[in-house]
Amino acid sequence: MKRLILIIALIVSSVSAAFSQHICARAGLNITKFISDANIFTTVKPGANAGVTVDLALGKDFFVRPGVMFSMKGAHYENRRYDNLNYLELPVLMAYKERVGNHMDVDFQTGPYLAFGISGKINKKAENYAVPSFVNEYRKFDFGWNFGMGMDIYKLYIGISYDCGLRQLRDHYYSQDVQKNGCLMINFGYYFL
Repeated sequence: MKRLILIIALIVSSVSAAFSQHICARAGLNITKFISDANIFTTVKPGANAGVTVDLALGKDFFVRPGVMFSMKGAHYENRRYDNLNYLELPVLMAYKERVGNHMDVDFQTGPYLAFGISGKINKKAENYAVPSFVNEYRKFDFGWNFGMGMDIYKLYIGISYDCGLRQLRDHYYSQDVQKNGCLMINFGYYFL
């Protein structure tokens, strides 16, 4: 896993050196729930996210925004079971920025993301035990679509976005219920370049 993170960081830094770019460190809150046919995951689960994005200029107002993010997702199951899924996400978003004042921009973003399950546990309250999430129950690879908006004020970033998972999280032989990730993210960031 350390090698994968190092390789991704080298690729992002190499690509960003070739373009006009802005690098932003971000962290924030995730509010997650499984998108489910049966709607058995009844309450949302809070989590966190943190990572780095790079704005690569395609023109005056358009950017490609690749990134590397750690994202905590999952859901609560009728207050008896807590499914925690932690991912390394690689979003590649298209962003449009509009200047709205001195040192203030509003941006809109959309695009795909890939997610790799790196850790997590399923906590069953009644039985009082926990098992790893990605061993038997959940697939380690996920992908989906992100859309959101944000605001740059000087070197600060404030944003809200939504990850809509497009892949069934479990094999059909294990569960007939369709379950996909849904994640509302609120981010705060700082542009250090």
